[in-house]
Amino acid sequence: MNQKGSFLTSSSINGVPVSFVVDTGATLVAMSEQIAKKVGLQYKLYGKPSLASKATGNTRTWVMPLKKVSVAGLELTNVYGAVVEKMEMPEVLLVMSYLRHLKMNNDGKL
Repeated sequence: MNQKGSFLTSSSINGVPVSFVVDTGATLVAMSEQIAKKVGLQYKLYGKPSLASKATGNTRTWVMPLKKVSVAGLELTNVYGAVVEKMEMPEVLLVMSYLRHLKMNNDGKL
């Protein structure tokens, strides 16, 4: 947990290292178009076009299964994720489509 109270971890999508921030309020692993290109996702070709609601309004997304998502040695396959147009976060949101497979505890320490 960082000073802002966010839980961060470095892991990988499809074997490519990325940084994750845990977001238990979201449904699909979400990433920017820049990160999607870095991990080799052909989201405009294979993703299902959709819309996501953000504080600034609706934005285009492409939803698709991610072949491998690995965090702290736990690798899951076919985890659904979304590539979000104009998302400017440098991290990937690690959310319930992955976290539902885990048990987490917070001991309150930074």
